[in-house]
Amino acid sequence: MRNKMLWLTALLASPASAQSVPVAFVHARVLAGEGRVVEDATLVLRDGLIAELAPAAAPPAGARVVDATGKTITAGLVAADTTLGLVEVSSVSGTNDAHPSSADLSVGADVQFALNPDSTALGVARAGGVTSAITLPDGARGEAGGHHLMSGLAAAITLGDGGAILRRGRIAAVLELGEAGAKVGGGSRASDLVLLREALDDARLYARNRRAYESGNLRALSLSHADLEAIQPVLTGQVPLVVGAHSRADILQALDLAGEFKLRIIIRGGEEAWRVADRLARARVGVILNPTDNLPKSFEVLGARSDSAAILRKAGVAVAIIGNDSTHRVGEMRFNAGMAVARGLNYADALDAITLTPARLFGLDAQIGSIARGKQADIVVWDGDPFEPLTQATQVFIRGAAITAESRPEALARQYAKYHQ
Repeated sequence: MRNKMLWLTALLASPASAQSVPVAFVHARVLAGEGRVVEDATLVLRDGLIAELAPAAAPPAGARVVDATGKTITAGLVAADTTLGLVEVSSVSGTNDAHPSSADLSVGADVQFALNPDSTALGVARAGGVTSAITLPDGARGEAGGHHLMSGLAAAITLGDGGAILRRGRIAAVLELGEAGAKVGGGSRASDLVLLREALDDARLYARNRRAYESGNLRALSLSHADLEAIQPVLTGQVPLVVGAHSRADILQALDLAGEFKLRIIIRGGEEAWRVADRLARARVGVILNPTDNLPKSFEVLGARSDSAAILRKAGVAVAIIGNDSTHRVGEMRFNAGMAVARGLNYADALDAITLTPARLFGLDAQIGSIARGKQADIVVWDGDPFEPLTQATQVFIRGAAITAESRPEALARQYAKYHQ
């Protein structure tokens, strides 16, 4: 974050914790979310929450006043599809907890127990304005045998630098369809969806007959006890099922499955989702996508196009935009949102796609995702338009705390700068 430390010194001298003394930004341009823009705004943070947002208002008595003239303030970015906290080096198995492959565990694999608050990737994401993320097990793996269409349980994390990062565990379950699902479901879509339906039927049978199961008086089921328990909140609609589906055909299969079992689903990938935009809108199914992923790199994404986000939003589909990598380039989500604007997506919708919409898809929008009174004070101060690549996050606040920690690349740049003078 360029000039971060100088700017911060003028602001706060206290540690990175929610300030008991209010902090008031004055003369800022605030993009609050859902299209609301407040010019010459006064934004007050108090006790870790947004206390006030109003145009040209006087700051409260006793507040630390920060002149934000020329700055733009947004809600902290919410990354919808990451492996943050799970992966350090993807090719080094000892630092990669995103691929559970137990023969006895699929949906029951719970990533909250693998989170690493010391991951250097967290600081890099924070420097890009990311304050919260959804961390998911990455894809269906079946190396150890067993049925692994369902990859595990996702977690919501906060990127504050105060230690614990878990915001909420078991926030969603993850399922892979398409080519990835077929590889672990018998080698064909014809078998993986049959196996999946069997697993869901068995889980419903278990829910109705727990006592018989525990006494050994129920037939053998296709899932382990841990998996049977883990999938119950999905069957009751308490948490969504994130479905990796890319082609039109696979997305339609996901919608049919959701209707049959009354599931809340979110499409992940969705390169051809634009082809079924109206049906997704009617079913109120959101899509997590990268609008710059527009090359026909496999047969399941032949219909990928760069204006897919715009088409989906015009049809009324909730769209969350992600970065170019699930760990080290998460912050590039804002660049991809800007590219979507260039391809027809409304500016306000693009901003929501990296803040409020992902929070809403995972049931976190009452706390984060926009700037409104009573919400958590996760904000980013930018020195320009947040969609412009040259724009920098000059300061990040998480739960009202000014983030002072450098990312590892920043620390290395400072350490070795003397050799390039």
